[in-house]
Amino acid sequence: MRISMWMLANRLEALEPELHIRDDAPRLFRSARKAYSTNCVVVQPDGDDVVCVGGADTIRFHDLDVNEVVEVCQDAFDYYDDWFATIQEYVRNHDYAQVINFCYPVFHNPLILINGNYRVLGISSQYSEDEVDEEWQYLKTRGYCSVTALNQFSGVWYKHLLLDGTQHFRPAECAQTPGISIQLRVHDIFCGRLTLLEKSRQVNPGDYQVMDLLGNILRLPMYEEEGQSGRALPNLNALESMLTGAQVSPDLVNSQLRYYHWEEKDDYQVLVFAFPESASHPNEQNEWLIANTLKDQVPGSEPFRREGKVILICNISKCQQSQDDSIEAFAERNHLLVGTSLTCASIFSLRALYDQALAAIRYGQLLNPEQRYFRFYDYAMEYIMESSSLGEAFLALHPDIAQLWKMKIDDKDQLFDTLKEYLNNERSQSKTSSKLYIHRNTLIYRLRKLDEHLTCDLDEVYNRDYMKLSIRMLELFERKYEHKTGNPVENSEVIYPYLFHSSVIRLEPST
Repeated sequence: MRISMWMLANRLEALEPELHIRDDAPRLFRSARKAYSTNCVVVQPDGDDVVCVGGADTIRFHDLDVNEVVEVCQDAFDYYDDWFATIQEYVRNHDYAQVINFCYPVFHNPLILINGNYRVLGISSQYSEDEVDEEWQYLKTRGYCSVTALNQFSGVWYKHLLLDGTQHFRPAECAQTPGISIQLRVHDIFCGRLTLLEKSRQVNPGDYQVMDLLGNILRLPMYEEEGQSGRALPNLNALESMLTGAQVSPDLVNSQLRYYHWEEKDDYQVLVFAFPESASHPNEQNEWLIANTLKDQVPGSEPFRREGKVILICNISKCQQSQDDSIEAFAERNHLLVGTSLTCASIFSLRALYDQALAAIRYGQLLNPEQRYFRFYDYAMEYIMESSSLGEAFLALHPDIAQLWKMKIDDKDQLFDTLKEYLNNERSQSKTSSKLYIHRNTLIYRLRKLDEHLTCDLDEVYNRDYMKLSIRMLELFERKYEHKTGNPVENSEVIYPYLFHSSVIRLEPST
């Protein structure tokens, strides 16, 4: 393994050498020699001292002879070789607790490895529960990050720790210990974080280099699937797993939601921010800058980055007012395309909502290329007609129709059937009342009640067509459900589990 002058100096710290090393001194060296050799540090006398030279950097030793310095330097190289081989073996076996403990002689500081769901995979056993800070104690005893600490830290160093590479953090407003941290990502998917706390000694560039090295070793094994195909990868953030189309257990999802103070049955919407094909692709730092800005501007949201796009999961139940105008203005200023999904009262609809936001951009660019902001609502009929499953179509139903149908199923309400006949009879009150076998005054009363529930204008042709298509889809869904289960739909609560787990109308992820 190749090490840097900083890494060498850290191993020889007990000898109290004098360091003249650049902060960006690279990892180039494999061994120590008395004479120049490729990829080797050179040990030579310099007056009464001995200097170890690596390119433009030097480590100066006092009161030692050349042979002693060569020996201790070579011991350091051999140590790193053995350490690296052992770490790789632990990682191959997914023994992350051993990885972290075996790193202590390199760092001499507390080290923590968590996965994408904030569960502790490894934490230094060399420090007891009460030797670091309150969060360390919580991590040691509970095995998960605390909600309080995550909320405190998110405003202090969230911006920096979303960047790739090892980042320093010093939470001035928090009681936690400062340190350095690296996020572990594969294919734009977050699968964990490695954090070194600055407790026993000050960190230096050598620690950054070892952290980057560990990050490269850990990323792929932590991302790799260890279970059945199509199920959530064990170390990935549960919400991010659902965006990939993986099935995630409700317990894992709800455990993740508590970090955001969200509930499973809150109203959710997904927004996708994409860059036009004509635009030069921004670097990852710019993408995360966009994500962080959106998180600050949109209350009750969490950003993710996937496939060159920024995805914003919005908890509409936590927002006090619509953010449409500010988001549209943000997109214009940053030359972004935006697709917004419908709203759905189930976090388990996340993949479908993501598909809707993508579809809004896809259809919007095709049909209205002069625009940047695309609502899925305006392209829902095209989406339904091209849907590959009834589950996709169900979640794309007109929101008003979906709500009225839920009232019909759960409360035996008559407004759904009233609107259906009203639309089918071209909004003729006489024909509708005749079809329903009710008095015209009764119909007028129901139409007034409908006005209280409808969010769209029935004078718009698109709204009426979208509603009529949604009604037809629901009738088809009911027939399929009854055929599959042998029972009519009697409770709307059964719908989402059926949609996501039924082999007949299973919601397949988009390709």
